[in-house]
Amino acid sequence: MPKRQHTRLFGLAVGLAALPGLVLTTAASAAAAPGSPAGARPVSVPDTVKAAGADRAGALAPALRNAKGTVTVSVALSEAPVGASISEDALVTGSMPAKARQQAQTATVRAQQDNVIGKARELGAKALGRATRAANVVALSVSATKLTELAKIPGVVSVKPVGRYETRQDPGGSGSLAQAADYIQATEVRNQGYDGTGIKVAVLDSGVDYTHEYLGGPGTVEAYNTCYYGKPSGSPDTHAYNKAPRGICAALIGPDAPKIKGGYDFVGEQWPNKDEKPDPNPIDFEGHGTHVSDIAGGRSADGTHKGIAPGVDLYAVKVCSAVSTSCSGVAILQGIDWALDPNGDGDISDADDIVNLSLG
Repeated sequence: MPKRQHTRLFGLAVGLAALPGLVLTTAASAAAAPGSPAGARPVSVPDTVKAAGADRAGALAPALRNAKGTVTVSVALSEAPVGASISEDALVTGSMPAKARQQAQTATVRAQQDNVIGKARELGAKALGRATRAANVVALSVSATKLTELAKIPGVVSVKPVGRYETRQDPGGSGSLAQAADYIQATEVRNQGYDGTGIKVAVLDSGVDYTHEYLGGPGTVEAYNTCYYGKPSGSPDTHAYNKAPRGICAALIGPDAPKIKGGYDFVGEQWPNKDEKPDPNPIDFEGHGTHVSDIAGGRSADGTHKGIAPGVDLYAVKVCSAVSTSCSGVAILQGIDWALDPNGDGDISDADDIVNLSLG
């Protein structure tokens, strides 16, 4: 992976086109993919639907028209999010909107969402989450009998089912990471002096064990237990995962950490057995996200172990379960939005360059 290039690639590794409520060009619009027309304006919602007098009842996805019981849906709204209005190479060309303008645009999106959520609650719906930068989408839990009325709320563009995804499992085999790097010519690229330094990669997965020795941590059971359970011995009754990392843990995740520069947990430790319960500690329990992060950018202290791009900075965005291979569609929407504005200040100039979803 080369050092920071002139074109920032906000790459979405897999599956975004299938995410309810998210248009691929919207999510990728922090910088259009190489090969797309220069200055092309991504469109987040169909202009025909936004037009006055559009048939909002037609916004209901066919897959929901025979739904029963309580369903989880993503509701896309008409106001354009910041991510849908920024041209290719905006940072390089100096055409990135001012922070105040971006914040105002996001405030407009949030105001529309608040209005729609309020009307949806009158129908008995429950708000589960929202995306305001990468897309203008709210996720709701609602009775299937109210879907037609929900689709008719002014500003609603589409109502689609929210999917559940699975972590893509390692197919196995005897090949090593070094052999894989050789196979895709990553070793050759590294030998030319390019190791990913300066590139920010958000890993949307089961979290990341930031105490791992290949990811900047000490690699001890004691360190992991401290950051997961809250004390070295570990305890199933006393958890630290729902609190912001402190002490040694704070030194291993954040802007000054050696590898994992930030992150957030959008699911908690008990989903899907219980509702999502977001928290600021995206430490991995299931293991898949740590495995993926090591492949992408891990590195041992002695340099004998290297991921594909060992110089990258990683961001742990937990959207998959700690107790199963399931990944929450609602959390994925929120995680992509977070990756567009990691510090949450409303200015997406700090968007991660690549979003990796090793999901199926």
